[in-house]
Amino acid sequence: MQNNALVVCKTCYPQYSKQRKKYVSRRTAYVALGLIFLILSIIISSGAWLTALSIGIFIVILLYALSLINYMPGLQLPKVSKKNSSRKK
Repeated sequence: MQNNALVVCKTCYPQYSKQRKKYVSRRTAYVALGLIFLILSIIISSGAWLTALSIGIFIVILLYALSLINYMPGLQLPKVSKKNSSRKK
C-alpha cells in the first residue's frame, strides 16, 4: 500500500462531491442493470440455467468494470474535535 492521500481544496469540493455522487449512482445503476440481465437470462433459459448463470455473472462483472471508467475515489474527511476554544485561565 502506498498510503496516497486525496487532497481537495475547499473551492473544488462542491465539484468533487458532485462527481463522486455521479460515480456512485452510475455504479449502482450498472450493477442493478447487470442483476436484471442475470435474472432475465435465468428465467428465459430453458434447461441451460448453468450457462445462463455464468453468462449473467459475466455481464454483471462487465457492467461493474464499465462503471470504473468514471471512478472517483472517496474522500476521508479528517475528524474535527470539538473542544472549547475559550479556556479558563
